[in-house]
Amino acid sequence: MASRSYSVRKAAQVLGVSVPTAKRMIDAEQLGAFETPGGHLRVLADSLERVQQGRGLRPAPQVSSVLQNRRERVEELGLEAQELRATREIRKLRQEDAGERQQKQEERQQRAREAEQEAQRLELEQQQLEIEEREREQQARAQSALSHFRQRWLAHADKLLGPFTYIWLTAPQRKEVAEGLEAEIAKHGPDDEQRMQRIIEDALASLIAPLEAQRQIARRREQAVQHTMLSLSFRATVSERARAEALAREVLKQMPLDATPDELLLKAQDAVASIAHTVEDREARQKREANKREFIGNAFLAVSIYRRELEAEGNISRQESSDEEMWNSIKDDVRHQLSQKLTGDESPEEVEGLIHDMVDDAFQLESPDDDQD
Repeated sequence: MASRSYSVRKAAQVLGVSVPTAKRMIDAEQLGAFETPGGHLRVLADSLERVQQGRGLRPAPQVSSVLQNRRERVEELGLEAQELRATREIRKLRQEDAGERQQKQEERQQRAREAEQEAQRLELEQQQLEIEEREREQQARAQSALSHFRQRWLAHADKLLGPFTYIWLTAPQRKEVAEGLEAEIAKHGPDDEQRMQRIIEDALASLIAPLEAQRQIARRREQAVQHTMLSLSFRATVSERARAEALAREVLKQMPLDATPDELLLKAQDAVASIAHTVEDREARQKREANKREFIGNAFLAVSIYRRELEAEGNISRQESSDEEMWNSIKDDVRHQLSQKLTGDESPEEVEGLIHDMVDDAFQLESPDDDQD
């Protein structure tokens, strides 16, 4: 590449021709030129000098049709006509050059406008990208702040609902309350920071309140069941106690939620009344049987004591008192009669009177009551 070069416009000025003519000379290789990386033509300085000096000119490989026609007209016409035509042609060429320059100028302006529009479009796109990037950054910051906000207050809620608070909550209830607090926290953001503690406390109170009410209802009913079971005799069988508890719980399920403890207790006791009566009747029967067995078992001793009393009072002789065979028979007879007559409801005094009467009958003695009669 030559050390010096000119733009096409500058080369045209040096030669005294138009820019299009200079370009045609380049196309015809009358001028040496090269294209820059930016797409612009540069005329070699030494080639321009040779053209100025009239040396080294290469004939054009072919003459343009316009020039050829002009030459033919010049030859056909006379000198004056040739000059006139030449003048007109020159004017036309100049007009064409001017039109071409104008067209190219307009093209350059159009390209400049398009380039400017493209630059504006790219700038707008860049601005839009920057705006979107800022919005994404803002959203990311906002999301991060929201995430930290919720994590912090969820931790606070977990602390309020710790394992040592509200220990009466069941596992499902504790989960229900935790989910309720989480849902409440999800409704708020960093703008509510100053109010969050009160919001969480209020939410916790509203979530706990119905559960506490249920707990109190269940506690009252459980107390009614336990008091009812305590009132049932301890001699009730395992089966009877199980049936009684099931009846009490079932009937309490039908009671209004606002039923008082006394109402619940009465209802539960009514439900197990039949079982309680069965147990009481069995206890009374067993008690009577036990009393009867005890009275009969003590009959020998009672007869022996009365035997000494009769001897001491002189109602029987010493010989009668010492007849063991007779007294054994009397004792057996007394036990037999007691087993037939006693119900178990008698008092010890009544039984003692019966035994004395039986012994008196054996010796045909009159009781003090008979003497009074």
